[in-house]
Formats: sequence, C-alpha cells, structure tokens
Amino acid sequence: MLKKLARSIRKGDRHQLEFKVQSLKPFFDEALYGSQFEKPPFSPGAGLKHYLLDGFKQGKRPNQWLDSDFYLKNYPDVAQSGMSPLEHYIRFGFDEMRAPSRNLSAELVHHEGLEKLKVNQPREKGEEKSAQQYHEEARLIRESGLFDEEWFLQCNPDLQGQDSILHYCIFGFLEGRDPNPYFRTTWYRNTYADVKDNPLVHYLKEGWRRHYNPSYEFDSKKYLAKYLPGEKDTDPLGYHLKEGREKGNQIFRVDYGRSDCALIIKSGLFDSEWFDLKYPDLRGQDGLLHYCIFGYKEGRLPNPFFDTAWYASQYLQGKNENPLTHYIKYGSDLNHDPSPKFSSQRYSEAYPEVKNSNLNPLSHYLTIGRQKNYKRFDCTHQSQFPIAKNASIADCIAKDIKRLFSFQERELAPVSNYFPESVTSTS
Repeated sequence: MLKKLARSIRKGDRHQLEFKVQSLKPFFDEALYGSQFEKPPFSPGAGLKHYLLDGFKQGKRPNQWLDSDFYLKNYPDVAQSGMSPLEHYIRFGFDEMRAPSRNLSAELVHHEGLEKLKVNQPREKGEEKSAQQYHEEARLIRESGLFDEEWFLQCNPDLQGQDSILHYCIFGFLEGRDPNPYFRTTWYRNTYADVKDNPLVHYLKEGWRRHYNPSYEFDSKKYLAKYLPGEKDTDPLGYHLKEGREKGNQIFRVDYGRSDCALIIKSGLFDSEWFDLKYPDLRGQDGLLHYCIFGYKEGRLPNPFFDTAWYASQYLQGKNENPLTHYIKYGSDLNHDPSPKFSSQRYSEAYPEVKNSNLNPLSHYLTIGRQKNYKRFDCTHQSQFPIAKNASIADCIAKDIKRLFSFQERELAPVSNYFPESVTSTS
C-alpha cells in the first residue's frame, strides 16, 4: 500500500498541493506536528499543508523519524530545491539512501522498509500522545531541575534556538539524547524492563523511588548511603544536581554486584570516555559491563595502553580468563606488561613513587603519571609466546613451532599479531 503511494508521488502532478497532501498523509503525524507550536497556526487537519508550505522552513518535524532541520543542512541540494524534506525523502531520498535524521541511518530504514515509517503505528508506549501531554511532560521535567539546558545545548548544537526540553519529550529521548551528564537515556531505557516511554519522565515519577540508577556512572544506593543515610524521600540525582555537585560529592559507578566490574572500577583501568569513542557500535550500553561479559573475548581494549589479546597471548596461554582482571590481581605484581606500548618494569624504575602508591604501574600512569607528564616506556622484549624459565631448549622450540603452525588451536586477532622489528624490517 505505502509503496504504491510512494510511486504515486513520483508519477503524479507534483505541483498540486492537494495531491501532495493526500500522497504524503500516511507519513505525517498531525498531533506530533502540532505539539511543536505553543498555538498551532493552522486549523485541525491542515497541519500537513502548513508543513509543506512553511513548517519545514522553521525546522519543524513532520513525524518522529524525519528531522527537517538535519535533512536540509545535510543535503544542500534539497534546501536549494525548495522542496520539503518529507516530500523529497519519499520521492527521492529513500531510494538515494539518504539518512532521514542524525540518529537513523539510511541502511536501517532500507532494511525495515517504508512500511515501518507510517505514522499510524502505535508508539512504543502503546498509544499516541496529544500536544497537551507533551507539554505536561516538558513542564514536569523543567520543574524537576534534572534538565541541564546549557550542557544539553553544548552537546547538541543542532538544537540551538529550539525548546530543548519539549524536543527531548517528543524526539530527543527516542534519539538517545541525554538531559544531563548523569542520566543516560538509552541505558536507562534498556536496563529497566518497565520503562516503555520517556525514560526521564519515568525516573521522575517512579524510578528514583525504586532506587533505579539514572546511569551506569551513578549508583543511587551508594550515593544515598554515603551522603543521605536513612533518607527515603529524596531523589539522589536531583539532590546531587542541586546541592551535592557544588559540595564536591563523589558519585559511584554501578558494579552490578559483579566482582570483576568492582575490581576494574577500583583499579581505574577502564577509560569509559575513550572506550565509548573507540567502539560506537556499543552506544547506549555500559562499556565496562560489556567488556567483562563479551568484550575481553572479542579483543576490545579497556584503555589505550592495555592490549587485551596481546596480554592473553603473552601470559594466559589459552586460559579463558579476563586478561584485565588477571593483570590487576596477579600480572602487575609479576611485572607483566599490559601491552607493547607500556613497560611496567621500566616505568616503575623511572618513578620510584609507584612502589609506595599501592597502585599497579599502569593505574599509576593513567590516574597520576599522565597528569604529571611522566614518560611512558615501550616494551623491550620481543617474544609473543612466553617461555618458562625451567623449560629445555627443545621444549621451547617445539612449543613455538606448534603455536605458529597449528592454526586450529586458536585464531589470532589482528591486534595480537606482534612481530619483532627484525622480522618486519625490509632493509
């Protein structure tokens, strides 16, 4: 049905407004469009006409999935044509593999098909919302103090000049935008099964009372135990944003009751910001939890100086053990190197304070040394496969030959293919 309508747009008289309205109607959300105006400047049922003539020029959205402002800025040829983004996308953009919004890829839309873009499907909550409901949610959020507008606009400069809170209520939470530095919209939504709609509204109405964590970086129970012991009627995140942050209160990362997560958090060896940038495919997830369950098996790196696969090939000899936790518990005491980029022994020798710091060499470098511009030292040893001190020469040779040529034994990840300079040199 929708494909036939799309074809009719391409074949019909594209200069007649009424024809455009009828053809584009299945893709237009009248209630959502009207909610973007304090007082809609059009009569009921005339929203699509208004959008095609004027609304798209104001950056208004015709539905949840198409961002008019993004589309016009990203595709200057559309802006020059004078055609509305919705008309262009249905006539040309879909077939040309153009992205309809910042957070919706052309590939995903093509995979789902035009059928998924019709607006008369129920929202994830299971029902449509009126403009009044959107404004009520925006008022609740505004009064709560949990929406940091200055921070939000710094992170989302494409929304300058818009009502950022109303935008969050209608589109922003679906796009995974965060309302403040301590609330992770997508993570909250994915973590708690009873969250069906706007995550921040859920947190304000129910979540904080159930001790739900607003993000993996903010453990509500630990925060309350530390700063508000015995307090049951205070939202810990609200308190932190209004008072605790200015007092310098510490926030606590969520460890999910897992000993491996707790150990890594305490070590300071997981760089969340760096990890999120390096692995955008994990957007919306807690990288630490993913690393502890799947990531180390996939050879992902927890920070720039710990090479998961390389460490495993050097010291674990095929054992199914998290290389990072092994380094924290045993490896650092044995002067194991976390990667070819960092020599534990040379760093400790250069900076004697490391031995008295109760930190392993890499933790010291990441949390203290780097800020003091301490030098980092590369590894000097060249062996990819460690040799036991009490092994015979024959055992050493046989073992290395077996590992080099028995490809069924294990598959080497690209990051673990480390060869001595003498081998790779062309001179």
